[in-house]
Amino acid sequence: MGGLPSLGGRQGNFEIDPDYYKKCQAELGKLNEISSFDEAVKTKEEDGRTMLEVMRDKRLAAEKEIEAAKQKQGGPETVEDRMARLRKQRDILKQQQNEKRAKELEEFNSKMAENTAANKPNLFDEFKQMDANKKDP
Repeated sequence: MGGLPSLGGRQGNFEIDPDYYKKCQAELGKLNEISSFDEAVKTKEEDGRTMLEVMRDKRLAAEKEIEAAKQKQGGPETVEDRMARLRKQRDILKQQQNEKRAKELEEFNSKMAENTAANKPNLFDEFKQMDANKKDP
């Protein structure tokens, strides 16, 4: 039961590559710098407040921000102003939809005119033909 021999014999002496040793020492220095950074983060000042106090402070800060935002806007919006704003938005959306529909209809009509000129069947006839060719299981 001899097992594997030791690397350096019984004394523990073995040759070390000096270049590799310098490289390892440099990497160890980098690791020490990182660990010192971790220590700096860990030594951060402890907050002695309770959770209730922390949450109360956050709520007060949020309320202050909301008040500041309201002051910038010039106060709350009245019902009439809101109705007028929403009507304008609705009118703009309707106008955009109508323009989109008109564009699609124009494209459809131009394609239909091309198909009619080329004696191609229209979409309805194509669907009707597909239904006729379909076999029920």
